Amino acid sequence: MSAPKRLPWSRAVWQCQAEWLQAEEELGCILVGFKEALYSAHNISEHEYRICLLVKMGFSNKEIGILICRAANAVSLARKRLYKKLTGRDGTASDFDDLIKSL
Repeated sequence: MSAPKRLPWSRAVWQCQAEWLQAEEELGCILVGFKEALYSAHNISEHEYRICLLVKMGFSNKEIGILICRAANAVSLARKRLYKKLTGRDGTASDFDDLIKSL
């Protein structure tokens, strides 16, 4: 018996994507204009937007890491890189958090 054909996206990935879309839709009512402000001013990826969204909501590095399947230190580094991408200046992960929370 041959192995079943694998689809390019597993059902779990599609379900996860659907959950993200649902969460974004629901949060859009609370965080009015947040996504638009980020995308209109900066060229960020969907993954980067999710980090911004989770920081805005007050999630910790560890919690964000679990939700996006990354190590906590990778999340911290991504926040530092995002600060530079959004401001053009070097900064810390904490600087990024302050910036995102101010939007």
